Amino acid sequence: MKNIPLWKIKRELARIPGQIWKIPGATARYWLSTPYYDNVLSAREVITSGQLDPSKRVVIVVIFPLNGIQLSHLKVLEYFSQRGFAPLLVSNLPIERSSLQLVEARCWKVIQRPNFGYDFGAYRSGVLYLEKILADLEQLVLINDSTWFPLPGSEDWLNAVESLDLDYTSAATSYGYKHVRTESYKDMEWEFDTFRKNFHYCSYALSIRPNVLKDRKFLKFWKSFRLSNDKRITVRRGEMGLSKWVITSGYSHGSTWNEIHLQHELHKKTPRELKEILKALILSEEHEYSLIDRITGSYSPSYAWKKEAISAVLAFVAFYGVSYVMAADLASRGFPFLKKSPAQWNVRSSICLLNTIENLDQGDSVWLHKEAVQLASSIQHEARTESEEISQ
Repeated sequence: MKNIPLWKIKRELARIPGQIWKIPGATARYWLSTPYYDNVLSAREVITSGQLDPSKRVVIVVIFPLNGIQLSHLKVLEYFSQRGFAPLLVSNLPIERSSLQLVEARCWKVIQRPNFGYDFGAYRSGVLYLEKILADLEQLVLINDSTWFPLPGSEDWLNAVESLDLDYTSAATSYGYKHVRTESYKDMEWEFDTFRKNFHYCSYALSIRPNVLKDRKFLKFWKSFRLSNDKRITVRRGEMGLSKWVITSGYSHGSTWNEIHLQHELHKKTPRELKEILKALILSEEHEYSLIDRITGSYSPSYAWKKEAISAVLAFVAFYGVSYVMAADLASRGFPFLKKSPAQWNVRSSICLLNTIENLDQGDSVWLHKEAVQLASSIQHEARTESEEISQ
């Protein structure tokens, strides 16, 4: 039997995903998504060298520059390069040539890739690019542009990471508490457990140390990672999957923002302070603000009201995550990350987000406010249009 050239075998294998990609069903997508990217889409990746030198510390910065390269993107790169990191930028959208020069001046490498697999797909492209040097790195940071970072006047996140001295460190966590429906907030029990089914360390900022990087199973996780263009599936396989692997593998882990003591901290607040915290909560569903309005509307300095207010805050944090719900409170305490998406959730959330930014140190936050207004413009426009239609 005549031997078939290896290149021909690879070519035919590369065709398979494209030929049957349209087959419906989760099973087909589960098995074919990653081979489809690796054998077809990855050929469209464009990798260029930046002006910065390599380093034993690398940060993979993932961006989705829908409105082009923003000042916030450049500030992230500058923050890490000034700390001795070699930035590896991975963009899920093409970068304009003029902007690419700005980026390359602040990077070690730049990868422009097809928008497939959300942030974990981009993280994966970055990690696989580092495959040959991964085990020799002193530190690998994964960060994406779903947040503004670093916020003006905030704490130095890398210093906070170093002080914890853990194998795996995130900025915050999600789903470490038992969920209750928000309308059943009075039944909230504040018991943190990293072994809860959906617990995960938030992937918008992760620091990974040598013990993990040298583990061959870490690289295997990324090579075998099942890509998906479904955000919920990506969160489950990515954030939750990687967190679970780190925890069950016995590595030390934690977050720079520890919400375990949140209940105790809230109890130390006065009723008036709790009312302000409630009014500043950022919620994804506009109708849920009615619950907040009801509680704040019934304000009294009594212990009963204080207890109810604390239960409501804890229930929302457990359900949606502290990074979103208590963004204003976190920012006031020096937390260096601020989630961007609430600017486009609803009118109330966009207003709360803009108020949070306005309360920051104004010396260096004009650029941040400008970007937030740009993001919020669409939802504000929709609200004005709806109001005009109703009035007519």
